[in-house]
Amino acid sequence: MKYYATFGMLFGCKRDVARVAGKVGGLTDCVFTGLCGALHEAKGKGGGVQVAYSKVNRGMRKVSFFLVAASLLMMATNLTVFAQQPYLPTMNDSVDNPLKTNYIHIYIDNEIEFFPKEFHDVRLGYWEGRKAITSPNTHSLWNEIVINVPSKIIYTIHDKFSFTPVIPVCSRNIIGVRRALRYYSSPRMLHIRKVGDSIWYSGEVVRPINRDIVLSDGTIVQIGFEEPPPVNVVEERELQQRRLEAQNYTDEEIDRREGQGFGGYMNLNLMEYVDLSLETGVYEIYMSFFGLQSNRAIVEINFIEEKVLPLPYE
Repeated sequence: MKYYATFGMLFGCKRDVARVAGKVGGLTDCVFTGLCGALHEAKGKGGGVQVAYSKVNRGMRKVSFFLVAASLLMMATNLTVFAQQPYLPTMNDSVDNPLKTNYIHIYIDNEIEFFPKEFHDVRLGYWEGRKAITSPNTHSLWNEIVINVPSKIIYTIHDKFSFTPVIPVCSRNIIGVRRALRYYSSPRMLHIRKVGDSIWYSGEVVRPINRDIVLSDGTIVQIGFEEPPPVNVVEERELQQRRLEAQNYTDEEIDRREGQGFGGYMNLNLMEYVDLSLETGVYEIYMSFFGLQSNRAIVEINFIEEKVLPLPYE
C-alpha cells in the first residue's frame, strides 16, 4: 500500500490523499488521484492545461527513475543470493570448473587406476588373443597356464550405480594334444577369493556369440558376429574316437613333451565372468582348464568413494 501511495505522490497527489487512495484502491487509483490533483492545482494557479501537462510529465520521469532504481536493486539482490548458493554440478562439469571451490570435490566419471600402469593399454576380451605388454613373459611352456594381474587396483567411485569393476587377467598357455583330448570336457574357469576367506568365486569363460572387445576402462568396441563353422560329420566322429582313446593315457603320458601342442594368449576381464561383489582387500586369482591350474596371482583392491557434497552454507 505504501508503494502505491508513493506512486500517487510522484504524480502530484497530496500525501494524505495518496494514502487514502492506497488503502482503498491501489496503484491505478493513486495515479488517477495524482493526475487529478495535478490538474486541479494547475487550474488553481491559473496555469491551465500546459502547466498541468508539465507537472504530470515531471511525475512520469520520477516514476521511471524509481522503477529503474528498483529494478537495479532487485538484480543486485538476486545476484548476491545466487553467488551464496552452493554450486550444483551437471554431467558436463569437470575438475577444471572454476566454481568447484563451492564443493569439497567435483568429479563425474568413475576412475580405475591399475598398477603397473601398463594394464591401462591392454584390450580385454575373449577374442583378444594377442600378446600384450602385460602378458606373462615365460618360455618353454608345456601343459602349463601362467597368468598375470595388476598388483594393485584403485577404484575411485563417484556414482556407485554406474560403476563397473574391471580386473584384467592376462594369460599364456601351451597345452599338449593328448591332455586336451583327455580333458576335453574341462571348461576354462576363472577363480577368485579374498585372502583369508575360504569361499572361492568361479566363473566359466564362455565363448561369446559376438566379437565385442571390452577395453580396460570398460569401453565396448563392437566387432560383429562370428558364424560357427559347419560341422563335418566324419571329422567329428574321428574326434570323438580320439577322445575316447585318450582316457586310457596316464598322467605321465599326457605330460610327456612329445607330439603336438597348442596355446596362446588371452586378455580377459575377470568381472565379466565371475559374479562377485568386490570390496577393499587383497584377492587371490587363478585360472584352470584341461585339468590344469595356473599360478596364484595376488591383487590388492582399494575403493575410494568421492561424494559431491556442498560446503556448509553460512
